[in-house]
Amino acid sequence: RYGPFNVQGAPMTPDGTHGHAHTGNRFSFFIRKPCNNCYVTGMTASLVYQDGRVAGWSTDAQLHHMVMLAQGGGKTDATCAVSLFGLLGQRFFASGDERTPVISPPGYGYFVGRENWHMIWELANHNSAPQNGLFIQMTYNWVPASTPGMTRVEPVWMDLDQCGDSEISVPAGASTRSWTWNVNRPGRIIGAGGHIHDGGVNVAVQNTTTGQMICDSVARYGGSPLY
Repeated sequence: RYGPFNVQGAPMTPDGTHGHAHTGNRFSFFIRKPCNNCYVTGMTASLVYQDGRVAGWSTDAQLHHMVMLAQGGGKTDATCAVSLFGLLGQRFFASGDERTPVISPPGYGYFVGRENWHMIWELANHNSAPQNGLFIQMTYNWVPASTPGMTRVEPVWMDLDQCGDSEISVPAGASTRSWTWNVNRPGRIIGAGGHIHDGGVNVAVQNTTTGQMICDSVARYGGSPLY
C-alpha cells in the first residue's frame, strides 16, 4: 500500500449540486518495491480505505490515474528519455479507475534491479465531504531473477501529449492527432494496454501498412458499481 492520501471535498455548483474535487498530479518518491533482483510478472492497482474496503464510484472516490517510474539502474524511457519528464525515469506501469491488470505471458517479466521507484498519482472525490485515509494498493506477481527461461520486457509509453501531461485540447467536430516514434527498442510486442476516460469507446492497435487490426479493446460499462 502507498499512502495514506486525502482528497478535499467536492465544491458546490450554482444549481445546488456538487462536482468533483481533484488532488491534481502529486508525486511519491522512493516508494517501496516488491522485490529486488527479480522479475515482476503481474501488476494490478486498486484504491482502498484503511480497513481494506475498496474505494470507487459507489463510495464517491476515484483512482483518476497513477503512473509508476523506475529511475536509475541503466533504465531509460523509450520515448521520452531526453526530456524533463524523462529525468524521473522509465514509465513501466499505469492505471486509471478501470484498474486493468498488466500480466506478462509466461516466461516474460519486468526486471527489477537497484533502481529507485517513483509514482505520480491523482485521486478524485465526488462527495462534498473530504475523503481521508485512501491508499493506492498494488498487487505484484514476481519471481527471482534466477528463475530459468525468463526474458526481460521493455515498456514503451505512447501518449497523445507525448512527454507532457497527457492532456490535449480537442476542437469541435472530427479531428486527428498523430505522433511518431522511431523504434529504439527493437523486439517482439508481447502485449499492449490503454486508458480512456468515461465516454471513451475503444483503444485499437492497427498495422497501418497492411490494414491489419492487431487488437481492438472495447470499453465496457456497468459491470460493477465501483468502476
